[in-house]
Amino acid sequence: MKQDALDTAPARLRGERIVAGLLGEKERLICADVLSRAREGKVLVAIGGGIACSAYSGFLRATKDLDLFVLPEDAEKLLKILARAGFEE
Repeated sequence: MKQDALDTAPARLRGERIVAGLLGEKERLICADVLSRAREGKVLVAIGGGIACSAYSGFLRATKDLDLFVLPEDAEKLLKILARAGFEE
């Protein structure tokens, strides 16, 4: 995608396209699963780290992890949701 098209795309779409190019298919599906489960559990999350940096800056930063910020009162809830899905700490 051309940089000028990225500049005019809505921020969410811009981020999704960058992240799609940043992660492999397996990692992208895992991230989508985690975020979907958080949404279904009504846990608000903010994405940080390399993925957020790439999505907001447009500069790709290789990464294979997903950094999430959650409210302190939601941390245990999200850990339980993810543990039930087979994720480990």
